Amino acid sequence: MDNEFEDELFNKSYLLFGLFGVVNFLFNFDDTYETNKYFFHLVSFLLSVLIAIIFGFISSYILFKTGKILSGKATYLDIFAVLAYSFVPLSIGLLLILFFKDTYNLILYTSYLITLKILTFGLLKYNKYGILKTIVNISVLVAFFYLLYFILPHLVI
Repeated sequence: MDNEFEDELFNKSYLLFGLFGVVNFLFNFDDTYETNKYFFHLVSFLLSVLIAIIFGFISSYILFKTGKILSGKATYLDIFAVLAYSFVPLSIGLLLILFFKDTYNLILYTSYLITLKILTFGLLKYNKYGILKTIVNISVLVAFFYLLYFILPHLVI
């Protein structure tokens, strides 16, 4: 890839993670607390976008390093782009849930499955290895965030 294409791909991927942060903010939006609501919502919005972008960088790095250990051929940019584009169905699903709350589970799980499918096929294509290594690669990422979400808070307290 030439540098201009790589920069454009990186910027689009960066934007997709930012948009996921916006959608996540809208999905979790609650205006029932805080006296200075505008400031609280602005900070919450900016943090949602920032956390989504950081999540993208960390997740891509974990997938990239795990892929390299498993003899994958992808570059970090390939993994970053695949992960960013795989979150598009999840973002759309979260937006749909805002309007169709009665089908929450159906939309959410369908979005997760489509996201997982795009991520799986993207890793297969760019890393040029089999489905078993792809499953291991994704499992390491899931295990990392599982530990971060469920176990780390208990260690801190």
